[in-house]
Amino acid sequence: MTETTFPCPACGGPVEPLPGAVRIPCPYCGSQATVPESLRLRAAPKPKPAPPPAQTFSPEPEIDISDALRKAQPVAVKALNAFWLWTLVRRFAPGCLAFLALSACLCLATVAILISNRGG
Repeated sequence: MTETTFPCPACGGPVEPLPGAVRIPCPYCGSQATVPESLRLRAAPKPKPAPPPAQTFSPEPEIDISDALRKAQPVAVKALNAFWLWTLVRRFAPGCLAFLALSACLCLATVAILISNRGG
């Protein structure tokens, strides 16, 4: 056995101590062996976790609300005009189409009467 091993008390096999362990299992028989004080290894110090890197905060440029409203105004005006036109067409188109159809029928009837009077 070397200087860093000790014999297992149950089977006599060489047991190598683990850092920071007082009792370890024997690799040959599995029994628990107490590490002698002279061979106890100090546990390696755990490194402190590095602090997270400082996050660089890049603020978004502030938007001047009056500038944003000024840019959005033409779009809003066009949308309002389109809605107004759609509302008028939706309300008056059926009536206009009915009036045109009735006018066409009256014109055809008038033409038919005039043709029949001229020929007779």
